[in-house]
Amino acid sequence: AVVSTQSGHYDRASLVKMGFPPHVTEGPLSLCQCHVDDKSKAELTTHGFTCPTCASKYCEVPVECKICSLTLVCAPHLARSYHHLFPLAQFTETPTEELID
Repeated sequence: AVVSTQSGHYDRASLVKMGFPPHVTEGPLSLCQCHVDDKSKAELTTHGFTCPTCASKYCEVPVECKICSLTLVCAPHLARSYHHLFPLAQFTETPTEELID
């Protein structure tokens, strides 16, 4: 997709593939991928988010899956960050004399 910017230039839009992992609260004890390298914080848990592509488990989202490189997010986080994707229109300065009158 080609997107026009405020400066009049055309930039190539980049798309990011995202996965919406289900939050698992019950299941077998397993180690999450975010703590697998840090042995001091590693603990077996039954809850977490599972990657929809490779089924690896993570404690928190957003995160990039270490196994399949899919960006994992939850819908509320994505909705809250949506307004940051579009730049604001250019502000026009209003002289203070106009504000006083």
